[in-house]
Amino acid sequence: MKRNLMLVMAILCLTALNSFAVETVQIYWTGLADNGKLVDPGNWDVDPNDSADYKIYANVALVAGQTDFVVEAGDTTKNLYGWRFPGEDALANQPDNTPVSLTITGGKMRTWDSTYAGDAAKGYIGIAHLADTEASFTMTGGQVEAGSFLWPRQGHATVNITGGDITLTNYIRMGEVAGHGGSTVNFSGGTITIYDPASSDRYMGIGYQTGGLTTFNMSGTAEFNASRIACAQYGDAELNITSGTMDLYNGLRMSTNGGDGTFNMQGGTVNIQHISTNEGLNVGYSGDGFSQLNMSGGTINTTILRIARNADGPYRSQRWYY
Repeated sequence: MKRNLMLVMAILCLTALNSFAVETVQIYWTGLADNGKLVDPGNWDVDPNDSADYKIYANVALVAGQTDFVVEAGDTTKNLYGWRFPGEDALANQPDNTPVSLTITGGKMRTWDSTYAGDAAKGYIGIAHLADTEASFTMTGGQVEAGSFLWPRQGHATVNITGGDITLTNYIRMGEVAGHGGSTVNFSGGTITIYDPASSDRYMGIGYQTGGLTTFNMSGTAEFNASRIACAQYGDAELNITSGTMDLYNGLRMSTNGGDGTFNMQGGTVNIQHISTNEGLNVGYSGDGFSQLNMSGGTINTTILRIARNADGPYRSQRWYY
């Protein structure tokens, strides 16, 4: 009798625990509704609005000829993890390498769940996810909340941001995988914030890996906030500022692991603080890459300036032109 009672109690406990479980589904973008709207169930193989308990993991593969993925004013999303443009089926679906695009004019696109801890809460958006793919990201308004942006991950990416707010908790990597096709980012309006109160190492890596040239252009009324920028890590990179405001809380590094980096400043304001001892403005941080700062206008406020801080191997020239 006692043994049976214990068995019944165990079953009841398991039933109670299962009632609190979060149902997880895998959904895929189909675009069959032909309107490009994230919130239209007809664009998915499973209705993403079917249950409030769904934690959605979506690998997005946009097929050539279908409507581009668009978030319009008034659209809201559930928590999505791991968007990939083009996705895993891109090579099969894009024999002619037709570009796809992610366009946001309003609403909110969210790729992390703040109620989940660790990396699971830091979803990423990968533009040109696979090699030999072409993808673009355009934003004129609205909000993006994500863990990371990859511009590109492995293919070639074009990014144009004229408005809206991007908030990230991890990083931006321009050229994440070696052999990537390069990218150009034009940031002329809106805000980009990379911040996590638990870490001072939230950054943008321009030229993160070797591959095509990665270029970040800032102008207009753009506002950029992050812990740090690394310009030319392993790959070659350019940072061009003609106007706007950039606030870096823990330094700007140029040429950190052998990449060649150029920083051209014609206007705007860059404020550089340092939390760590070796940070500040470092023209030639480490490695044997070439760094050059060309400044013809604007203002850089920094407490530390170093030229060729800690080059490994043979020095290559680090230059400052004003």
